[in-house]
Amino acid sequence: MSIYKTKSKIKKYFLSFTNKLMLLYLILVLLSDVIIGVYSYTALTNSRTSYIKEDLTKVLQQTRDNVDTQIGDVQRISNQLFDDYSLQNILSSKSDAYGLYDLTRLYLIPVLKSNANLSLNPISINIYTQNNNMSESYTPTDRPLSNDRSYNIYNSSRIYSKSWYLNIIKENEDNVWRQVENDAKNHNISLLRKFISYDNFEQIGYLRIVVSMKDLFKSINSYKVEENSKLYLIENKGNTIVYSSNGDSIVEKIKDKADDDFVIKKDLYGGKWSLVALVSQSELHAEASKIRNVTILICSLTFIIVSILGIFISKRFDKKVKNIVISIRSFKEGELTKRIKYTGEDEFGYISSTFNKMADNIQELIEEGYITEINKKAIELEALQSQINPHFLYNTLSSINSLANLGEINKVSEMVSSLVKFYRLTLNKGKAVMAVGEELEQVKAYIDIQEIKYGNRFKISYDIDEKVLKCTTLKLILQPFVENALNHAWYEENIHIRIVAEMTNESIIFKVIDNGIGMKKETISLIFNPKGESLGYGIRNVNDRIRLHYGKQYGVSIFSRIGIGTTIKIIIPK
Repeated sequence: MSIYKTKSKIKKYFLSFTNKLMLLYLILVLLSDVIIGVYSYTALTNSRTSYIKEDLTKVLQQTRDNVDTQIGDVQRISNQLFDDYSLQNILSSKSDAYGLYDLTRLYLIPVLKSNANLSLNPISINIYTQNNNMSESYTPTDRPLSNDRSYNIYNSSRIYSKSWYLNIIKENEDNVWRQVENDAKNHNISLLRKFISYDNFEQIGYLRIVVSMKDLFKSINSYKVEENSKLYLIENKGNTIVYSSNGDSIVEKIKDKADDDFVIKKDLYGGKWSLVALVSQSELHAEASKIRNVTILICSLTFIIVSILGIFISKRFDKKVKNIVISIRSFKEGELTKRIKYTGEDEFGYISSTFNKMADNIQELIEEGYITEINKKAIELEALQSQINPHFLYNTLSSINSLANLGEINKVSEMVSSLVKFYRLTLNKGKAVMAVGEELEQVKAYIDIQEIKYGNRFKISYDIDEKVLKCTTLKLILQPFVENALNHAWYEENIHIRIVAEMTNESIIFKVIDNGIGMKKETISLIFNPKGESLGYGIRNVNDRIRLHYGKQYGVSIFSRIGIGTTIKIIIPK
């Protein structure tokens, strides 16, 4: 099978632009239908939820107030007993058993009786005293509310070993509601509280008030809003059920029941307990399912109608798209003069106009790229040729000859070695870029030759940041400025040249500083003038090469003052 046949088969699996547009259009229509359907379904569900939530909130508020009233009644009796100073004195009295018997008969029992009778519901008041001289007084029964209201006095030793008491002491809890002893069996609940002496703030007894859960939470039993709704009284600390309208176990976790239900919560009893209403999601969504089915039917019909219209419209676009594709394909195959002919003012007209402008720009860029590359190579070649200066080579060889005639063999050897090193680094194996360290070595080789030639008439110093040595730079960007200083800046017997290389966050900066004669501003302007061929050619050559290679934001700048000296600043990227 030929490669052309293979390509033809592959193309069959790709959708055209028109088909893709049509597919996207249908997807958007389908998505719109889905969004409308979901929104309608969600809006109805939210409306139903809002109604139920508002209704439940009112019921919970009323139920909470009723439960708070019942709890507050028992709590009030507890507070009255706790605040009775005479009762505290009896519990902590040092009197003998006979004296305590009279106090119990004449005061303690009447107080307990009167408080029990003041309760809204049948209760059982039980005091556990730590006073061993006080006699117990109680009615033996395992159903403390069987006689409507009761009051009992026990010794604290009866509860010291009880697990419920040990747990409360361990958790450092007080004034709490718990089901202890036979409470769960008899469907009761107890308020448990320490008796604390006002004199020394030590525990002198324990109070347990037993009340029927049916009486305490009777408003919960009367709760009826929705068929599948449930109401729970939970303890916030352990998130456990204290009481429920449908008889769920008191030890169950409310979280296990609320995972799939709608939840409304109201705090009571000072935030220790909460009323939680749970409504089944199926109850909320019962009516919404009807509108869901109608919405699906309407959205399906809409999708079919819009799809037929979309196919008709897409065929009209197909002709316009094919015209643009043919023109682009011709341009791709090398017909750079190919342009799209379209006079419309719509998006296709904009695409055609943009393509034609892009084609023009590509042609211009190709031409500019060729010209730039040619100029870059020409400048690099000229720079290399200018550095292999016959005049410099002639003067150097002449100096070597003079030194040889004078018998200065060592100086001859040094000059030849420096000359060889200079040209070896200058050539750089034909590469335009070298390490900064090698660029500095090339400059030093040139300076070594000049030091042998001029002796001690000039001084050279270096200030090099070692971080720049491994960075790269264009070759032959420093030596022309050192040579320029020696040839043109020297106006006294001695001259000092300083070479600096440093690094910033974004660039490398070279400086060649001399204390020579300096230059005028006009001279500096002529140096950077492209038409000034005979003035500052080497400087301009370095600047052009840097800007061509790195960009126009880099290059050479000159700062000079007559009689003070000149600073050449060269900036290249890191």
